[in-house]
Amino acid sequence: MRKEGEVWIKHTAEFCMLISTVIAITIFSYTINILGGISDQTKKPNYLDKIAFLVFTISDAAAFISSATTIWIFLFILISPYTLSTTFAGHCP
Repeated sequence: MRKEGEVWIKHTAEFCMLISTVIAITIFSYTINILGGISDQTKKPNYLDKIAFLVFTISDAAAFISSATTIWIFLFILISPYTLSTTFAGHCP
């Protein structure tokens, strides 16, 4: 049963890591392409004075950070060893 659990958790982590990577790549592409473009005179974003632009930028950064954190968590799940703990081994039926 432990082997089946190990296979299941690794398969689930692989799938979730794939989805997290797709989300992170999409968010990164939105970050690079500045919404509304950049002004030629001031070299600043055109919508910098708009509240919606700031909300979008902050939520975009938060989404990218959370996606990157999720990728790291699933990566650690994939590379972690699955051993039976000796602490709880005596309590198993």
